[in-house]
Amino acid sequence: MPNTQDQPLPKPTVKLVKEMEERFDLENHDTECALTWLVKQFPQNTNGSQVLLKVAAINQLYSTQIYAVRIVADHIATLNIDADLDAGSLQLVGKIASVKIRDKVRCNLSFASKYCSWHRPELYPIYDARVENCLWAYRLQVGLGFNRKALWNYGSFYAAVNEFRDRFELHRPLTFKQIDKFLYLTGSDLIEARERAKTTYKESTTLHETD
Repeated sequence: MPNTQDQPLPKPTVKLVKEMEERFDLENHDTECALTWLVKQFPQNTNGSQVLLKVAAINQLYSTQIYAVRIVADHIATLNIDADLDAGSLQLVGKIASVKIRDKVRCNLSFASKYCSWHRPELYPIYDARVENCLWAYRLQVGLGFNRKALWNYGSFYAAVNEFRDRFELHRPLTFKQIDKFLYLTGSDLIEARERAKTTYKESTTLHETD
């Protein structure tokens, strides 16, 4: 069996988070500039056409796998979310995430957190599978207090990000946006390392079988 034990993760410091932020910005420069411009042009969320543009762009550029883009855009436009966005309402993420498509209610948590974050990045950390992987790996390494299923609820996810930030004393000098980038890239590196370990194990097993 392959070694499933992850290598120890680096201790997050202000310096390391900023280095990862620079790497993220370099790798995603055009995407970040395009979405920054778009949200600045259309900051409100009551005009259906403007919301549709933002939903389509965030979905495509951040790979949130929303297939019923128009339904999601209409859903957001009818929620009158601007006051809640300004207030940093955590419940708003759940309202945006929960969308009825045909006969099923989908929970688009990743998309909803990204949509809110792009409008108020100082108030909304981004939920993403890579971020979840990173938080959980640090939880196992240093003994943070949340459980994994709790991360699927945005309020609990928000609390977990704050616990991570407080544990490593990142809460004062760094924004949620900077920490998002650190968690995303560290989570991506973690997943890639696991995939390399699996590939190496399979290759070594095949070589052994042909000896």
